[in-house]
Amino acid sequence: MYSPNSSLYEKAVGDTLVLAPADEHGLPDIDHAFCLEGVAVDVWHLLQAGESENEIVCKLVEEYDVGEADLRRDIHGFLRELVEKELIRDES
Repeated sequence: MYSPNSSLYEKAVGDTLVLAPADEHGLPDIDHAFCLEGVAVDVWHLLQAGESENEIVCKLVEEYDVGEADLRRDIHGFLRELVEKELIRDES
């Protein structure tokens, strides 16, 4: 199970969601901002809703014209990237 970092700032700019960690003063650190677009925004909102990796895959495979195995691989890689950037925590 993954959960978003609670100290992130997020701002929607058009279809892009900008995530920025807090700096040492608790302000958005724009030098380390991360932008999400398209399916990545959908994944982010599902993470915020408390969905598991498997639940995210199941919901998105119904919504997009993509094979489940490919989607599962891509979602897993994306979640690992978010963990590495400390935007989410792996609580499993």
